[in-house]
Amino acid sequence: MNQWHWDQGRLEYFLFDNLRAMAICLVDLDGIEINSENADPLRPILERDTGLSFSPARYRLWRNYARVFGCSLLATKAGKHLLVSDFCKKIASGMISEPDDYLTLLIQRFRFPSPVFENYDSNEAIVYPFVALLLATKCDKCVKCYWLSANSVF
Repeated sequence: MNQWHWDQGRLEYFLFDNLRAMAICLVDLDGIEINSENADPLRPILERDTGLSFSPARYRLWRNYARVFGCSLLATKAGKHLLVSDFCKKIASGMISEPDDYLTLLIQRFRFPSPVFENYDSNEAIVYPFVALLLATKCDKCVKCYWLSANSVF
């Protein structure tokens, strides 16, 4: 049985307006080396342009916030470099401009196991936790819930 995870204690970072602000910054930083010996390339821009604190300052931003970027499907790391998702680019450009649109897509894409978390095992059974939660609530009135239940694979 999978234990479901989320990046606890960082819920402010998952508010849609904050995700959009982070997406805009991340798109501008796409491909930057994030493990360089020099100053943290992410912190100054993300703190300045989002108004978020990204605490604690003594650690590189990626060390403590990689799960936020991964869980929100904004970005990951490829080798030493930041790799921004197409999803992130759509949020930054305004193609995904409403929280409901974002959540509809996130619900369909976020799954366990996920390489975002420690002990990732690609051989585990795939579960779409948000879809499972929606189905568990038996939301019969919501068109999106109906579509998801009819079109999701567990």
